[in-house]
Amino acid sequence: MEATSKEDDDQNIRHMKRLGVINALRGLSALAIVLYHVRLPLWVGWTEISAHPEKYSLIDQALAYPGAGCHFFGQAVMLFFVLSGFCIHYPYAGQARLLELKSYAIRRVLRIYPPYFAAVALSLVATYASYHYWGLRDPSSEHFLRSFLMTQNYPPNAGQIDINPALWSLPVEMELYLAYPIFYLCLVRFGLSISIGFALAITLAGQILRLYSGDEFPYIDWHNFTLYWLTWCGGAWLAEKLATNSLPKCGLGWTSAMLIAFGLAICGDSKVFNWFEYEPGRRLIWGGFFFLLVAWCLQRSPYTEDSSSWTGKALNGLGSISYSLYLTHYPLLIICGHLIVGPRLDLAEGKPSNFLVSLGFTAFAIVFATIFYALIERPCHRWARRLGRST
Repeated sequence: MEATSKEDDDQNIRHMKRLGVINALRGLSALAIVLYHVRLPLWVGWTEISAHPEKYSLIDQALAYPGAGCHFFGQAVMLFFVLSGFCIHYPYAGQARLLELKSYAIRRVLRIYPPYFAAVALSLVATYASYHYWGLRDPSSEHFLRSFLMTQNYPPNAGQIDINPALWSLPVEMELYLAYPIFYLCLVRFGLSISIGFALAITLAGQILRLYSGDEFPYIDWHNFTLYWLTWCGGAWLAEKLATNSLPKCGLGWTSAMLIAFGLAICGDSKVFNWFEYEPGRRLIWGGFFFLLVAWCLQRSPYTEDSSSWTGKALNGLGSISYSLYLTHYPLLIICGHLIVGPRLDLAEGKPSNFLVSLGFTAFAIVFATIFYALIERPCHRWARRLGRST
């Protein structure tokens, strides 16, 4: 087998840029995470409004319903993992050739680490501001070094920056990147079915150990990796099928399966039904739903990145800054919450009651992420492409 040529790699990257629906979904997943998080510091919440409707206007009560629906948006992280698997594998899909490990590693590290470091530095500044003005989050007790080294998920003394808990997913993402060459080699040698079967076996083994071993099994973040590995490989499966023109037709059966998965996910994650208490199981159900959704969108969405409509341009822009938005939104929203409410963000008193105010701060987070992207992430992309080609 010969190594993948840089010309083929660049051609596949250009091809992937035409798959605007992937970029749109990536942006929507990041937006969903922001809407999930903005409720804590900058909204009184559904529970408060429903318990004391006499204290709030009819508009506040009406807008509380979509605000309450944002409870489910935290599971959009599973969509992120499906899309990540798709985007990483698509440039190499349909090619029985060796993976250029050096180029692959350079691109992944330069795309992920520098913006991540900048986000940790931003979180450090936000933590010091929180401590100085409101007496919260003693910087001496924060896990800054662990977060800078991206080892916050691992024992001993696992822990990360309190003001930016969204950073937990980046070590998991790096684990998936490290495991991808093994998946790709398995795919080239044994085929797609065996490779996905291998990922399924790893996921099942990890969750069985999680259920029955407790703390007796040496914990090295194995459970986290196995939880997201199958979902991530599902995205790679979609990329392989799309590149080889063998993606199953998303007819009535596929749509029905997607709706059933969505119903199960909603019921399992709802505070009303709460029929499925095993959190990793609920995440896997959401992963299955998003897998089906991405496949459905790939076949049915007419949107491309060169779309001239304002919707297409907005979705493309949101997708482009999605990583920056994910990295920076939480500390920004927390500081905004303290400025408006004060130190006690755990109380409803002083928080905005109109969910439109929360949406306004969400827009502010998008503007901030756009600046972060222009100053930090976009130059890292160019740097990664240049060094990736030169290896």
